[in-house]
Amino acid sequence: MNQAEKLLEKKQWIKEVMDERLPKKQSEEIWNASIKKLEEILNTYADIPEADKLHAYGFIFPSAAVYLCMKEKIGQEEAYDILETAAIRNTKPMGEKIGKMMQIPGMKDLFIRIWDPLTKKMFSEKTGFKNQFYPKEKDAYRMDILACPYHKYLTLLGCPEINKIYCDNDVRTYGNLPGLEFRRTQTIGTGGERCDFYIGKKEKQMQADYKNWVPKGMIYGFAAGTAVLATGAVCTQVIGKELKPVVKNTLTGILAAGAAGCGAWTAWCVYAHDKFSYDGERKLSKQIIEGIADHVHLQEGETCLDVGTGSGALAIAVAKRNPQAKVIGIDPWGPEYASFSKKRCDANAKAEGVTNASFQNGNAIKLDFADETFDAVVSNYVYHNITGKNKQKLLKETLRVLKKGGTFAIHDLMSPERYGDMQKFVEELKAEGYEDVQLISTTDGTFMSEKEAKLLMLKGSALLLGKK
Repeated sequence: MNQAEKLLEKKQWIKEVMDERLPKKQSEEIWNASIKKLEEILNTYADIPEADKLHAYGFIFPSAAVYLCMKEKIGQEEAYDILETAAIRNTKPMGEKIGKMMQIPGMKDLFIRIWDPLTKKMFSEKTGFKNQFYPKEKDAYRMDILACPYHKYLTLLGCPEINKIYCDNDVRTYGNLPGLEFRRTQTIGTGGERCDFYIGKKEKQMQADYKNWVPKGMIYGFAAGTAVLATGAVCTQVIGKELKPVVKNTLTGILAAGAAGCGAWTAWCVYAHDKFSYDGERKLSKQIIEGIADHVHLQEGETCLDVGTGSGALAIAVAKRNPQAKVIGIDPWGPEYASFSKKRCDANAKAEGVTNASFQNGNAIKLDFADETFDAVVSNYVYHNITGKNKQKLLKETLRVLKKGGTFAIHDLMSPERYGDMQKFVEELKAEGYEDVQLISTTDGTFMSEKEAKLLMLKGSALLLGKK
């Protein structure tokens, strides 16, 4: 076995794809031609610098020989596709293996540290490259390649187009490592002035936390109440010997009934929390928010008001759908909803990458905006929480700040007990000149089923839509 045959023996991963894509006879003919082609290349470049030989003999010349023979027989497009497919298959296992290693505690730090000696061994002037090394960083490593033997010899051999395959091998190997970021903005092989390498620890990705309409604190409260009352009932029976039987039994019954009631509320809270959760399987809150936001379409420079923004979910959803517009979310953020705050809203907007939403204190009872300020107004499950106030008047206050021609999408528990005659209210709006006014039940499958609405105490949920 001569030198060319030995070098190509290590490139069987290319031959495997050739055998899949081409007739067996043609694949064998190309492979045999590749051996002869590689012999020619080795003779032509017998006097290359010693530093270039590691990459030229091990990678560049053998792959180029096979590619050039394929290109001659089956055309550039198919030859390129075969070589690229083979490269993907060859590098993928290495990337997966390194990815598993990165799961080991401390391995990310070690991996970044070894890049300095590794690159100086494999990609330095000693191996045909010219580099610019940067000062060491704690959680990252940077290096630029200013001259590359791959680009040099593939250009000389007449196949510079396959430079990209080698460039992409790095991305395939290092581009999806958990907890690490591999970044490159240019390569010499694809026309850049340099190959810039960067690998470093990923910053922890912020995730939006819209909280839950049934907070965990409520679950814990009812669970604790259940435990206390149940314990009280047991203790009354065990240590209440001095009590008269009728008193003891009555007290035990009251405590047991209280424990059962708290237990039932605990079970409901757990059920509702899961249904509303953005991380749960049902994701009802998300469905409702996105369903409302889908009704808002703003032009360049227009503005929208979200009344009772809570954790900013609806305002952010509208902002994401209308990046050319501005959205303002207002809320009093009282102690009764401690998990909702302006800080939470700002953090959620940042986590979502939203820059066109802002948040400020405000109250639905009396909005701090002039008449006809906004091009759209939205709200979700807010007004029913405001006790002692006429809900239709609250709607009118919201519509007051809407511009003529502006649209509204307001979702709430609009049952007659809370809101009065809403059909009459719709007709009044139409009489005042409002257009396309609709009151849509969202418990008919729009957002949830009627059964689901009853179980979650959302009966009467409806969406008021229209144009001023």
